[in-house]
Amino acid sequence: MSFRYEMYAYRDIQEAHADALLAGNGLSISYSPRFSYGSLYQAAVPIMEETVSAIFAALGTTNFELALREINQAISLNGLVGNASGRLPDLYADIRHALVRVVQQVHPEKTDIDTPAGAQPAEGRRHGRLAELGVRLARFEAIFTTSYDLIPYWAIMTAPSSFKDYFFDCCFSSLVPEKYAERIPLYYLHGALHLYTEDKLTRKIVAESRQLTLPRTLDQLYRSGDAMPLFVSEGLSRHKMSRILENEYLSFCYDSLKRLTGGLTVFGLSFDGDEHIVQAVRESALSRIAIGIYTPGMSPEAIMLEQARYAGKFGSDRELVFFDSASFGETGADRAGGA
Repeated sequence: MSFRYEMYAYRDIQEAHADALLAGNGLSISYSPRFSYGSLYQAAVPIMEETVSAIFAALGTTNFELALREINQAISLNGLVGNASGRLPDLYADIRHALVRVVQQVHPEKTDIDTPAGAQPAEGRRHGRLAELGVRLARFEAIFTTSYDLIPYWAIMTAPSSFKDYFFDCCFSSLVPEKYAERIPLYYLHGALHLYTEDKLTRKIVAESRQLTLPRTLDQLYRSGDAMPLFVSEGLSRHKMSRILENEYLSFCYDSLKRLTGGLTVFGLSFDGDEHIVQAVRESALSRIAIGIYTPGMSPEAIMLEQARYAGKFGSDRELVFFDSASFGETGADRAGGA
């Protein structure tokens, strides 16, 4: 079967897919290369034991989730044939903890993300990239993210009266006060650095002051050992789903994804190891899905194969369109002023 989908610029199809945005780590990487798996791995090497580094080398990857999946598969196979898994469970836990620590440690400060290249910090606060992202997010009726970082949170905080994250007085509640009812919701499907659980409640951490920024506040809290961020970083999708079902907030986010209707935009998400997210989209009443593919450097054949892969995940009962994810930040004004 041949797949010959046209590739669009996002501005040409955005109106039909503005009901919801589903964003992955690609959104974060577009704002800071520190969030790529290669960068995270290099930062994690000093805090991982040599055996863990040897596993990554043997697998030929710097992808934490791929390494976790492979170790988990090995543990499962050992169990099936009655072999002992030795240190594998401990190494699995070490990699998960290393991922949590390194995302926190490499996280840029807000001003580093916000200030355009060549601009002074004061200028960045006045016309920063986060405010531009906030404007872009406000075009949607709902926002879902699988990323752990603070970029989506910082973006919505540039226009706090337009958004809600279901953390009222820093504690999760699905009961929305009336004044927040019409605000655009943001859902962290896999948790985030600034979310943690305490006494079975999911809470949000905010910056203590301008001097003690949110990344520094998180560093102090997590170094003390008093809390751990709410992260879904398991290697296998079914284990991620189990983790989601254990937490009231994560379950609420997942159920909200399943209740979507209309059109969905997918940006920066490959769905590798995220079959539970694919299943939620399949179970939804969405009729249209626009999927971003980063095409620079890709051959027409490679683009076609990528389109076929996505089409295989979401079936033929929905309208699928594809756009160049490099065009996601463009607007009509960009086109009018471009060369």
